[in-house]
Formats: sequence, structure tokens, C-alpha cells
Amino acid sequence: LSKCGASVVGVDISKDAVVYARHKYGDENTSYYVGDVTSLKFCDNEFDAAVGIETIEHIPEYVQYLSELKRVVKENGKIIISTPQKKAEIPNTPFHVHEFYYDEFIKVLQSLFIVREVYGLKRQSKPCAEKVSYNNYSDYDIYLAVCENCKMQYETSDTYNDDYYVSEENGYKMNYCGR
Repeated sequence: LSKCGASVVGVDISKDAVVYARHKYGDENTSYYVGDVTSLKFCDNEFDAAVGIETIEHIPEYVQYLSELKRVVKENGKIIISTPQKKAEIPNTPFHVHEFYYDEFIKVLQSLFIVREVYGLKRQSKPCAEKVSYNNYSDYDIYLAVCENCKMQYETSDTYNDDYYVSEENGYKMNYCGR
């Protein structure tokens, strides 16, 4: 992105990771900071987009992390999140504090964002990304969700939530943000 003229900001809790990123990827359009992604030091609505590639599974307070992304990304901005598919009750690495089944990943994202697309990636020598559905989600090693930061018009405590409707006491009302 920075090579296309966009301003890019990176945040990591590890000072060593930030030093490495500055050295390896630093240019006039990038800046890197040591910080906690559950408590970002940026203004509300500061960014057009946010990307978290295989980050969410490392964070115990993952809902707070997503809430911070919602706060710092402008309305209708893009949020791209990826995570490996949960394949066992015990994470496949000691650094993962919470891995997600497909439906759990989608549900937590839909609680804050409009999920526009989900792609599945397979770990193989030739990268492959395809749209994911409830018919093929188990075929992939990694899920990558493209979300829109949209303020929901109607609040709901019900578990039903999709791009078209939000729940109300007596049926469903159109979520005009979603369409």
C-alpha cells in the first residue's frame, strides 16, 4: 500500500517486531509503533481501513481489539481480518490464545461489522484463495474476512444478525446500513 502512495501505520506489542518492520519495510509512507491493539492511541475515525493478518487469535481480549478497529476506522471503511481455522480444542501453537471455528469467527465479526466477503486460503506451495460459504468452509486453513465498518441503525441483543436485517421484538426491520 505504501508503494502506491498510501500512508500505512503498523502496530505491534513487540518492540523487536517494530524495529524489524522499520528496518525491513520502512519508507516515507510507513510508520510503526509499539502498542497494545486493544487500546490504540489513535483518534476516532482516523483511518480509511485496518488490516489484521493472523492477529486476532493471539489476543485474549479479541472483542476489545475488534472494537478498537471499529473506533479508529472511518464509517464505511474496510476492515480485513484473517485467522487460521480451529481444527482442535487445543491450539496448534502455544502463542494462540483463542482459535476460531468458521461460524464463531463470522458471528464475532458480525457483532461489530458488516461482513462483505470471506475468503478461504489453503497452505500449499501455490497460494489459493476462494470465496467461503457454509458448504465449503472446512476446506480451508485460513479465513480472511472483508468487513465494512458501518454503524448499525438498530441495536439488538438477539443472536440473529446478517447483512439485511436486525432483530426487533415483533419481527425484523431493514438495516439500511447493510443495504
